[in-house]
Amino acid sequence: MLDFPGNPPTSGTTFTAPNGSVYQYDGAKWVAIGNLAPSSTLPIMDGTAAVGTSAAYARSDHIHPSDTSRYAASNPSGYQTAAQVTTALAPYAPLASPTFTGTVTIPAGASISGYAPIASPAFTGTPTCPAPNGALTGYAGSTTMATMGSVRQGVTDGGAAATGQIGELVTFNTPNTAPGNAAPTSVVYGQLTAGDWDVWGYVSLAFSANNGSFVTAGIGTTANSIAGLVVNSFTPSSAIIVGMGLVPPMQRVSFSATAYVYLNAQANFASGTCTPNGILYARRVR
Repeated sequence: MLDFPGNPPTSGTTFTAPNGSVYQYDGAKWVAIGNLAPSSTLPIMDGTAAVGTSAAYARSDHIHPSDTSRYAASNPSGYQTAAQVTTALAPYAPLASPTFTGTVTIPAGASISGYAPIASPAFTGTPTCPAPNGALTGYAGSTTMATMGSVRQGVTDGGAAATGQIGELVTFNTPNTAPGNAAPTSVVYGQLTAGDWDVWGYVSLAFSANNGSFVTAGIGTTANSIAGLVVNSFTPSSAIIVGMGLVPPMQRVSFSATAYVYLNAQANFASGTCTPNGILYARRVR
């Protein structure tokens, strides 16, 4: 049974039954005039509130689409969608395992938990440094381990220091070139890598004619030259010697690249030959 309005105001008033049938009051009774058609368009997702003008009706099982332009009404107003948040945060590094590019600037006076500051660092425990001559940027104004002698350490186990470590020892005993009369000669020599080295050695000179009258020896970085060297010399009072051994003073040499160091000797003798036997040692101090 249909529940028509009890007092229709005027003739022509219409009434729509729950089943969609439309009735019109003709002044005396309600007359069926047809059925309303349901809407065939999808419900809209979002928009401005409006009464609307369509005479169609919506089926009872219609479904509105999810509003993807904003969070649900239960969330605070003004929040963005997950997609918008992801887009907004794209230029920023994540908190977990960030990867930085370009120049990273840390504010003056700022600290990073677990890391020593670049200015006046205070280390605890045993600091671990790169291999000898490895890069160390930002520490005490140094650029390489080679310029940070106070940080580098030599061996403490009684063994031999490895190449590049403080305490590295290098020995040269060739070619033992025989000097001519009064001719400064590089008796033994060898190449050292960049660094600071203490160099010392020994040379003996034997004369075949037993007539040596003067011997001298020194360590330097110029081949076949005694000029300017700190030397150890000997002139016999009898003017004749069979042979002589000399220990030239230790010298400190500093190289920025691989270079030679020489044990130079000079012997004066009137005839015969001079046979040398020399050895040169170098120990890395930085």
